[in-house]
Amino acid sequence: MTLHSEIFEQPERLASLLDHQKQAVLEIAKAIQSRNVQYAFLAARGTSDNAGRYANYLWGAHNGIPLALATPSLFTYYQTPPRLNNALVVGVSQSAQVKDGLAYPAVLIAHGINDQRVAPWMSAKMTARLQAATSSNKPILLRIDYDAGHGVGLTRQQRNREVADIFAFLFQQLGNR
Repeated sequence: MTLHSEIFEQPERLASLLDHQKQAVLEIAKAIQSRNVQYAFLAARGTSDNAGRYANYLWGAHNGIPLALATPSLFTYYQTPPRLNNALVVGVSQSAQVKDGLAYPAVLIAHGINDQRVAPWMSAKMTARLQAATSSNKPILLRIDYDAGHGVGLTRQQRNREVADIFAFLFQQLGNR
């Protein structure tokens, strides 16, 4: 199986997911609708914030529910959590969703060591968790840039190196050497 074939499997996989999880989704939606939910609050760290950005558009477009991304340090470091009255609170953890024995596709996780938003151990943890769990022989790699941050403010040379590495990874997975 190649990355190319995995991309074309997505519609079938999503349809299967909907077939098998539709009842659970309907029950969750009914429970949310029965409450006076005024907004959603997503508790995530690191790359899980990307799921929150997507959810922000999805929930906003379909339900009119505004979504705020949590600042976890308010809970853990400052111990001053926000008031969450009438909020739908959703926790997202990518590494907790990794299942042992699944054949995961090839993955390239990129991280800038000077990232102020995502600690390096988070990307390393996700990479290690996927490597330990997968039953495939596909590479699961961690790319570290020791001069970069969260992507903003990269020099042209840094951006070019990153893009070159990503394309090399993709071409290798698509069978173009």
